Order: sequence, then structure tokens, then C-alpha cells
Amino acid sequence: MKILVEQVNKLKELDYSLQKDWVKSKIELPNTEYNFTENINITLTLSKINNIIELKGTITSVVNLICPSCLENFDNEFKHTLDLKVIRIPEKDNKIIDNEEENPDIYYFNGNTLDLEPIILSEIIVNYPYDMLCTESCKGLCHICGINLNKNSCEHQNSKPKIKNSIWDQLMTSTTKGV
Repeated sequence: MKILVEQVNKLKELDYSLQKDWVKSKIELPNTEYNFTENINITLTLSKINNIIELKGTITSVVNLICPSCLENFDNEFKHTLDLKVIRIPEKDNKIIDNEEENPDIYYFNGNTLDLEPIILSEIIVNYPYDMLCTESCKGLCHICGINLNKNSCEHQNSKPKIKNSIWDQLMTSTTKGV
């Protein structure tokens, strides 16, 4: 979505939706993990003072994730709050300029038009929940047979994994001999 800079104070609020596959269509990497199951809803409040545009609002949707512990798919609400400043650097071309500062809440652009898409895309990518557990009490998979311990139990459930580490074993053997 593009906004004329001179229209920012007249618009004040924006509500719009992006298709659930929008993020995947913008990223050139194959097999990306951005699995939205519902449209991406953006609600923004805009204000402008001189060359600074303030964006406040939310990005909401539902994402389908894979639990890193039990490897099951699950849906989770995606909700990110925006509180950003976009600073206009007057020039001829309309584009977002790389953030040279170390402040991730400030974006720079030039021209008379502000394109919100790169900002929204950046905020989604940075705040996407990559390694979220399906539940706080996820038991994961059995370290021996691989059964999902959230659904079934097995005879190995209470045993500790036996990890062979020859360096550690040698260290432990050499330190106990000297005692």
C-alpha cells in the first residue's frame, strides 16, 4: 500500500488486509516457513510532524507452525504491535532506504510516496514465531523410540538419554584416577 506523504494527516487511520500467501510471494527463498492460515490484517494510526511519520498499530493473523519439540503442526495467533517512525529524506526516487542507524523502530524513505509494504514485510519477518512450542507443557518425542509423548507413553519415558562423549569420558576417567 502506498500513501502520498501530503495525505498522511488526512488519512489518520488505515485498516486493510493482505492475502495469507502475501509474505511467501514477496520472499525469493524457496521453502520459506511463513505459513499464514488467515489473511494478514493491518490496522494503523498515522501522524506526521515535519518529515517524520509515526506508525502505530497492529499486524494480526493466524500462523501454522511446527513444534520443535514434538514435530506436530499447530495454529497460533500472530499479533505484532507496531510503534515505528518513518523519516522522509527528500529526494526524487521513491524507495525505502536501509536503516543506517541501529534502531529497528526507525525506517527511512525518500520521495513523495511512502510504500508500507517493505515496512510491513520487514516487521513480519523479524517477529515471526519460528521456534514456538505447541503448548508450554509439550513433552516432545521419546529419545529412544521417537513416539510423541503428548499422545502416547512408552517404556523409555522415564529413562535418561545415554549420550556417549568419548572426550568427556576420558576426562572423567583421568580426573577420577588422580583422586
